Amino acid sequence: TAGGADEQVSDSGWAGHSMFTGLLLQAMKGDADKNNDRLLTATEIASYLVPKVSAISLQTPAFGNLPGSEGGDYLIKFTPGLADEKEDPNQVKEASNIENKKALELYKKFKIEEAKEHFKNAIGLDASNVEAINNLGFLYYKEKKFEDAIYWYEVSLKQDPTRVITYLNMADCYYELGDTQKAIKFYKHYLKLNPQVKESLKASLQKRGLSLD
Repeated sequence: TAGGADEQVSDSGWAGHSMFTGLLLQAMKGDADKNNDRLLTATEIASYLVPKVSAISLQTPAFGNLPGSEGGDYLIKFTPGLADEKEDPNQVKEASNIENKKALELYKKFKIEEAKEHFKNAIGLDASNVEAINNLGFLYYKEKKFEDAIYWYEVSLKQDPTRVITYLNMADCYYELGDTQKAIKFYKHYLKLNPQVKESLKASLQKRGLSLD
């Protein structure tokens, strides 16, 4: 399955696919062929998908044996073409950064939906591109889609829990949703990591009728 029974499964992937489906297609192209024998097993696909999907979403795919399989494994033979050769990790990261930059340029031109797709492409290429993840969350925030923004900010913090600005972004989202308890929790965490803004943050929150005391 794409996720656990109590998990939110994200449909917001790239190239029109969900997170799970997009990565499954990459696996089927040969990315999951860890021993390079041109044979894909269900176990290889599972071991490829679980960490990849959970890294860029809040869901963890679940895998198991079918009744009657007696512990056997499925085999899929493929013949990689030139387009399917495994790419150099540095080139992939560079391609992800280029997609992120394209998205930022589109955002500046108010081409929001196109910007979203390029941010998602950047994340699809490199799940560790925290800047692209955070930017996508901020774009949803600007659209006042605060729950979607929170989703991507959580993914961002999952990748990099030391990213200070994301705690402020999360706090602002919860404030806009009217959840002042969670908002204050994240404002306090932001202040803990960035104590030099204490007075300015307090002044800003007082205007909103909030107190950190």
